[in-house]
Amino acid sequence: VGLGYAGENLDYNELRLWELTPVPVRGVGAKASGHAPDFLKTLATEIIPFVERAYRTDPAHRVLAGSSLGGLFTLYTMYTQPELFSAYLAAAPAVVVENDWLLGYEEGFAKAKRALPVRLFVSGGGNESPGFLSGTLRLNERIKARQYPGLAYEFRIIEGERHSGMQFESYTRGLRFVFAPLAPESGPSP
Repeated sequence: VGLGYAGENLDYNELRLWELTPVPVRGVGAKASGHAPDFLKTLATEIIPFVERAYRTDPAHRVLAGSSLGGLFTLYTMYTQPELFSAYLAAAPAVVVENDWLLGYEEGFAKAKRALPVRLFVSGGGNESPGFLSGTLRLNERIKARQYPGLAYEFRIIEGERHSGMQFESYTRGLRFVFAPLAPESGPSP
């Protein structure tokens, strides 16, 4: 299920900042950003129940995927309500928002000694801005060092791609990883 915005002549950057950032972003302000907790609540209490009533789904195999600010929201959701989804796919997550706020949030999660029984795929573009990519690399090192109980984790740099160009390959590889237990890949028949 893909979530979008209704209407015409919308400012998608403004809408994404409003609902996908967990904390207010300097220069934008609290009224225009920092509403991820509200969006997560809506997702958990309204959108997921609606989808599961209207469509044939398997609640044991929900996946949340997002890119850039959507990747930030995906990781925020994982550290806030890891049980809401069985797998998370964060393509080029905007870890650097508000001076790596997400890394501090992850630190709190780790100190609480919570398990993380999910499948997580994180990626970055090899030709992304070095400042942006550095946040994703710091997150990768942190996750690898934590060795969270129950976590199945894969990280990939999509070589030769910039921020937007890496998304297609990230989603393809990420979905293959998160669904591997349900549909293991097999090679060609002999």
